[in-house]
Amino acid sequence: MTTAWMLGGDRITFNGHGTGTFDGNGQIWYDLANGVGNLPGRPISLMITNTTNSRFTNLRFVQSQFWTMAIKNAEDVLLDSIYINSTSSTSDAESLSGGGGGLGYARNLIFRDFKVSDLTDSVAFISQCTSYSGATGGCDTSLFQISDVTWGPMVGNVASPTLASLQCSGSAPCPGIRFVDFDAIATTGNSGQITCENVENPIGFNCTS
Repeated sequence: MTTAWMLGGDRITFNGHGTGTFDGNGQIWYDLANGVGNLPGRPISLMITNTTNSRFTNLRFVQSQFWTMAIKNAEDVLLDSIYINSTSSTSDAESLSGGGGGLGYARNLIFRDFKVSDLTDSVAFISQCTSYSGATGGCDTSLFQISDVTWGPMVGNVASPTLASLQCSGSAPCPGIRFVDFDAIATTGNSGQITCENVENPIGFNCTS
């Protein structure tokens, strides 16, 4: 992966005061990728790495080149009042995502008080598949475990029938996945589909497939 900016440390206070903006000039990158996931060379706007006891607040991200943010080797980090808009004028933009192959874990995560508008697909998304340059595989072999994640409350709408897509690895299933007050999110056709693989004892929702 390529990263535009990597930042880390202990007790960081990063406040954009509502105007500090990361502008990735993303449209040229969206056109270059032409729908191919994880195309080499597309940079992540901000990588928060090796970070503890820190706060990132009141920031704006527009037209991110690839993923807006990634977090690595971090503990007790708060992201609050973050505005994100990466809308392509020629193709669908990508939704929030998490997960991936390899080793390690992501746990005790909370995503709350989100306001989403015409999100392309899924307010909650986990994929344990390895995806690179359009090729996907290894969906059930990853030992990277995602656990104890809460989404919600959230409000807004998703421009698809799918409310959430949770694809956990068969080798490291996902326990402790919780949805809170997802009734406030509208989907196309009000179907609110939640697709699941290897999700153990979901809390606050039922998988529809």
